[in-house]
Amino acid sequence: MLPKDLQKSLTRNRLLAVWLTSNGKQAAHKVEPVLLSDKQVLHEPGDVLKHVYFPTSAVVSMVSAMEEGFSIEVATMGHEGMVGIGVFLSPNANALEVSEAIYKRMDELSKAFPKGLAWSVPYD
Repeated sequence: MLPKDLQKSLTRNRLLAVWLTSNGKQAAHKVEPVLLSDKQVLHEPGDVLKHVYFPTSAVVSMVSAMEEGFSIEVATMGHEGMVGIGVFLSPNANALEVSEAIYKRMDELSKAFPKGLAWSVPYD
């Protein structure tokens, strides 16, 4: 089990708190606190995602590079969620069909979520 002070820090993230509560000892060895620096890049386009991040005292931004050479913030995530799961379309995929399929599958999966856990799409 995680030390009490670390567990208290981690449970500042609402999603992580529910996951830790529901999975207890099985989850403890999978959690590693990391200190992020200002403007640290967590993932670049095309990266294989190896970690997810549950912000506890920060806001993480998703930034998109524009053709004109500047960047724009397209989403933010704070202590209510996580960063590190992306959905990408295959060539010739129908975006509306993919979106509908994701919503349908998440509705099915959410029936097995622990009490207090909900899902949302912050940027659609």
